[in-house]
Amino acid sequence: MKKTLINFLFILSLIFLTSTSKLFAQNLKDLEKKAANALRAASSCYLSLPSQAQSGASKTMLEAQTFYNDAVKYSNMSERHLAGAFFDNAITYSGIVIQIGSAYGSKTCK
Repeated sequence: MKKTLINFLFILSLIFLTSTSKLFAQNLKDLEKKAANALRAASSCYLSLPSQAQSGASKTMLEAQTFYNDAVKYSNMSERHLAGAFFDNAITYSGIVIQIGSAYGSKTCK
């Protein structure tokens, strides 16, 4: 009886892990799309800035791109949790670029 209960709990845990893994994989794809869109918006914003503003935002833009590229690498290596964190960082840094552009009054940076 005890062995049957242990087997039942083991099977339940496998089902739970499989379902949450699939859910996280879908969330990771959504997060990747969100990060790609944020990076695209930040890039357009960055390119619309005057040169002195671009020089001030260049490091932040580079960080956003680097975090995104690293996230894709981690995603391809099935390191989902790391990939998710790096996609979040790419979104954050992209938002900072847009805030910088908005402070300079660029209409592209909304």
